This record gives sequence, C-alpha cells and structure tokens, in this order.
Amino acid sequence: MQADQVRKGMIISKTCAVIAKGKSPQTTQPGYSLQSMRHGEPVNEDAIRAKAKQLGLDQQEQDLFVVIKRNLVHSKKVKDGQIAAFAKHVVQYCDSEADIYNALKGIEQQMAVMDHFIRYIHV
Repeated sequence: MQADQVRKGMIISKTCAVIAKGKSPQTTQPGYSLQSMRHGEPVNEDAIRAKAKQLGLDQQEQDLFVVIKRNLVHSKKVKDGQIAAFAKHVVQYCDSEADIYNALKGIEQQMAVMDHFIRYIHV
C-alpha cells in the first residue's frame, strides 16, 4: 500500500512537470485536441465540464478533467470518478496559479498527461 502511494506521488509530480512545461513561454505549439471528434461530430466540451461540476471539481480540476475526458471519448472502461480523483490529486500538488487548460493545448503535453493518467489508474 505504501509503495502504491509513492508510485502515485511520482506520477503526480511528473504530471505537474508536464503542466509547468506547457505553460512556459518557450513552448509555443499550436493547440490540438487528440479526440475532438466522435464519429464525425464534435465532442461537447460543455457537457464534459457540466459532469466535472457535478463531481464537485474546482476550476483547475475541471480543466484537467475536460482534457482527459475529451481524449477518452471512446473508452468505456475509465470511470469519471477515476478522472476526478486524478485531477484532484494533481491540482493538490501543482501550482495554484497554473492555467491547466491552456498549458495542455499541445499534443505532446496531452499525450504525456494521458500516459501519466493511465499509469495512475493502474497503480
């Protein structure tokens, strides 16, 4: 159990580093949404954000929830509660001033966060 908490802590630290890197001025990549279309129709980001609000997430947690959920539109195995728990854990340790939504606009940052999320839920 202790080892799992250490692993999760390391994953959260790496995720915070991705967010910090994404908001740095030298990272000026165009925004790109990995899964912004579902069967030819745009993903309804407002509906995703509404679900995040229902889960009691604050603004930063909602931003991270939206980024992850938007990239998991085809997954039926990942539960919203798992995404919410990850978002809360990340925001707890990241810079409180971080603009997570804009920091994760680049495909590289989104893929890194998705990788960390998947590792997190499998610990």
